[in-house]
This record gives sequence, C-alpha cells and structure tokens, in this order.
Amino acid sequence: MRLILKNKEKIVSLGLLPIICTLIGLHFFSNIWVLGLGTFFSLACLVYGIIHYRTLNFFLLLGVAGIGLCFIVRSVSSYQFIPYGGITPILELLLLIVAFIHITVPEIYSNLQRQLGLNHHRSFLLEAKIIVVLSGIHLTFMLLTKGIANTNMGDPTSFTTYGIPILIYLLCLIINTIGIRLALSEKAICYSIRIAPICNGKIYLMPKGFSAEIKNNDAQIWDLPIESLYIQANSNIQQTAVRLLSKQIDNLPAEQPRQILKYQNTTSEEHTCQHIDLFILPLKGHEENCVPQGGAYFSFDEIKENKQMFHPSLMAEIKHLEVAAHLWQEYGD
Repeated sequence: MRLILKNKEKIVSLGLLPIICTLIGLHFFSNIWVLGLGTFFSLACLVYGIIHYRTLNFFLLLGVAGIGLCFIVRSVSSYQFIPYGGITPILELLLLIVAFIHITVPEIYSNLQRQLGLNHHRSFLLEAKIIVVLSGIHLTFMLLTKGIANTNMGDPTSFTTYGIPILIYLLCLIINTIGIRLALSEKAICYSIRIAPICNGKIYLMPKGFSAEIKNNDAQIWDLPIESLYIQANSNIQQTAVRLLSKQIDNLPAEQPRQILKYQNTTSEEHTCQHIDLFILPLKGHEENCVPQGGAYFSFDEIKENKQMFHPSLMAEIKHLEVAAHLWQEYGD
C-alpha cells in the first residue's frame, strides 16, 4: 500500500473515481447537482494533473467530456432529451461514445498531449475497450428488454440500470490498480523495447515533456519516439518490435528495425530493474517521413552539446546509437 501511495500519480485509473462517485450519487441525490459536482471535480483533478504531474489522465478527460456533456444537456433541456429516470443510462452512453472515439482515433489523445507539451503517457486503449464492450453489452440488453425511456428509480430491477455501470468502472479501477501494484513491486522486472529512427546520420526524436534542469518552461526534453513495455521475456523480440512499429507508423519503411543493444537499467527511485532492448530503424532519404508526427531530426553533435534537453535514457544509449547510425550511413545502402 505504501508503494502504491508513493506512486499514486501512476495509478491512472484513480481518474475513474469522479465517474464512479457520480454514478452512485445519481441514485440518491438531485441529478443536476451531482452532474455539476462530477464535472467540476473531474475538471479540477485534470487541471491539477496537468500542472503538477504534466500528464493528461484519459479517465479524467473521459469524465469531463461525458459528465460535462450530460450536465449541459440536462441543464438546458430539463427532461426534453433525457427522460425521467434515464439519466444514468444516458451518461453511460455518453461515456461509451467518448471511449469509442478514443479507440477509433487514438491520435487525438496523443496529439493533445503533444500540443500541450505534456509528458507522453500510455494510450489507455485497453481500458477504453473494456468500457466500450461491457457498456455496449449492458445498454443493448437494457434496450432489448425494457428500453432506456422506461427505466424507473423505484423499479425492483434498478440494479440492472444503476448498479452495473458502477461495477464496470469499479472493474477497470481494480484491474488497473492490481496491474500497477505488480509493476511497482520491488521484485517486478519490466521489459522495454526502444526504437530509434535514423536517417542520413541523424536521429529522429520527439518531445516527452520538459527538462527539470532548465528553468525556461519552453525547453522540451526529447527522447526516442517509439517505446513500449512487454511482459514475456522469452518472446520473439524482433517480431515484437515489428508489431510495435506497425501500430505506430502507417507507412512502414523498407528496412525492419534492427537490434543493436540489450542492457539493464536500474532505477533506484522506483526500485525496478528494467531490461531494455534497443533497436534502430534505418531510413533512406525518401523515407524520412515514415515516423510518428510531431518530432524532429537531430545530429549527434547537437545532442552532445545540449545534454540537459534530452532524456537520461537516451544519453545512456547515445554512443551506441551514434556508432550504428554512422555504420548504416557508410555501409547500409
């Protein structure tokens, strides 16, 4: 528990608490006040996370969009668009729609983080899929049996209407908390793949937040654009890297990523030992756009002259990356 509290900013599903509290409150209190408080609390926590942790919690963003929209519709239209007793299913539907948009167009979330200059965070696609699938099944069942418009606060089957949505979001909270607890365990071992696109002797990087060593808030800290965690230590690393690349790049280059280094990175702050597989992605001149958008190419001299603007992990790998980039530039074509 102490380890979880120390790393509470990493337990992203705590952002589900405003949604869960709103769903519970709708069953007992005036829905207009509950929706208003839920919107305010979600927005306040979202802003706090952006300012204090420089991250964008998708669950809080989900709450602001879903609860906020429901609050606006309920405020301006009374029960014209939201039937009496149907506020919870309507809210569940709005949350489902926002989660579905994130699944189909995940670039919106990534671009928003990049435009706000926030630290790169996980995509939340798994959690969004759980919400879409379970809420979709629940709402479809309700529609086929009684219909949202016929739900009633005093109906003996009200648990189907009000209880199941709460259980869905509690399930997401529990799954995420357990996963984070395992990941933060002192004995946990984390495996990571990092891919560095190189072209004409330069390396492609993306902003991943701000440098703590530079007082100027406009000073970005740069790191490799493609990075992901994986669990199975005995899996085929090359195939895993190719799958990761295909998920993040639409136009795949002719060359596949090539592993150049395998090392362990011990981070004393989190008490974890991270096994890192470092790859390069060789690009030819006409393929320089086959990379995630929003980054820039840097020469290795630029990186060495401005070390404080680049992520420590990158600086630990820079010598190996420079040698690989030079060899590819000289002999790769």
